[in-house]
Amino acid sequence: NGDLVFVSFIASHSVLQCMDVFSCERFILTHNFDPDYFDLMANSTRNPVARLVFRMSADYSLRQLKEMDGNVQLVHINEHDLAKYAGIANNVRHHLFEAGVLYDERRLNNFAQARKKDLAGMNAPVLGFVGSLWATQNVAGLMHFAEAYWPVIRATFPDVQLRVIGSSPGLVVKDLCQRNGWQLFPDLIQEDFDEAVAGCHFSILPFELSAGTKIKILSSLQCLVPVIGTRCSQPTGFHLPPTSLFSDDVADWVHHISAYISQVTQEESAGGLKAMLQAQSWQNKATSLVKTIHPSIQGKLNT
Repeated sequence: NGDLVFVSFIASHSVLQCMDVFSCERFILTHNFDPDYFDLMANSTRNPVARLVFRMSADYSLRQLKEMDGNVQLVHINEHDLAKYAGIANNVRHHLFEAGVLYDERRLNNFAQARKKDLAGMNAPVLGFVGSLWATQNVAGLMHFAEAYWPVIRATFPDVQLRVIGSSPGLVVKDLCQRNGWQLFPDLIQEDFDEAVAGCHFSILPFELSAGTKIKILSSLQCLVPVIGTRCSQPTGFHLPPTSLFSDDVADWVHHISAYISQVTQEESAGGLKAMLQAQSWQNKATSLVKTIHPSIQGKLNT
């Protein structure tokens, strides 16, 4: 009937096989390169059952990819994933649809004014950690930060604050917050979430695995908050303003916080972030996707 069907994750391929959608254009949106992601998760856990599940998931993803035919098309969030998927599923078409942000000039101006009011002149840094607080990668990132970065940062800035902002925190996250004096902001509605993030000088990305960091970065930047992260957290495809940093050396983190704490709320910093966010807007990303799949989508979408 000429309709378009979009589903998420490679595992949805088996569901599509059971659905009466073969007269439709079928697209699967991938979110990571699944075989590598599941292998990384398997190598990072000490739980033998979890390791087995991750290994089986990696194998399942590979089987799904090898069985795909030209009746389905894959949409990827970055060039790296596209190249990896295309090397295995070479019988299907591949498209790029990178993560974006909601770009609203008035909203960003309100954030800029609020940040100036709340943070300008503060000598003690306010750091933020943003993410789903039940996710294995995020819990591991917080544990790594608590061990490798927090003691030095707290010794350098005795009044430093860390806001842990996200959904469904488990006992491990709650215990980390209590032991380290971190502020927990759980399960916020969108307006309160944005306000909590915007009230930070920097958002931290203390990860030893890189999957999913671009979305975290964009979530912070759309609140005009620059990021500090490990080297593996650094995304490809766009340049961040100098108020952001990626390094595995805690001394670099401390120096960067000292150098930029008084600058992240200045108008030129906000202006630089606005320009980058406009280029990363969902509208621009969607326009690029429409152009890529133009033969299939021509006349079917109103944009």
